[in-house]
Amino acid sequence: MNEQAYFPEYVHTAGRQVLETLDILATSKVLSTIKSRYEFIAERTDPSGFPRPLATLQIASHNPRYAFDVQQAIEGYRQMYYDRVVSDYALALLAKPNEVNLPDLYCRSLVRAAADIVKAEADEISKLKRESAAARRKAKLSDTLVLLLTELTAKCSSAAVYPQAKEAIEKTMTSLQVPNQSIQS
Repeated sequence: MNEQAYFPEYVHTAGRQVLETLDILATSKVLSTIKSRYEFIAERTDPSGFPRPLATLQIASHNPRYAFDVQQAIEGYRQMYYDRVVSDYALALLAKPNEVNLPDLYCRSLVRAAADIVKAEADEISKLKRESAAARRKAKLSDTLVLLLTELTAKCSSAAVYPQAKEAIEKTMTSLQVPNQSIQS
């Protein structure tokens, strides 16, 4: 899609893809999934040179018909995923796609994933009967948190919420007695 052409179906599709991606970023506990969905939304073009969904919306947002087509995308998404609630953040992003702060979005997604992972793993660890099994599970959790913190530092250091996010993950690591190795500030 170039600056001159406007195709409503591109806006419908891109809008649904952005909503799906935002839902995944808000719910996934798998770092590789979060990373790939962030790259999907953050990259301007795919390997063939076609604009990615967010770029499509940014280009199209200047067209007078854009608001109508985004509303169609939202309705299509709600029909496909009737059990999901479209967040105010997602609605604001679709309304003004040129004002999105992607590092901040990614940073918040990583911190939320870390909190969800720790909660789920803490529940599982508390159910383990053998201390050696609990120790192995804590070590695995430690590795996951180190990966999350490394990713946070690498990709989110420019985000406004980065200092608080880094502190939250480091505090969690400390409370779990996880060594904070191989992390550069």
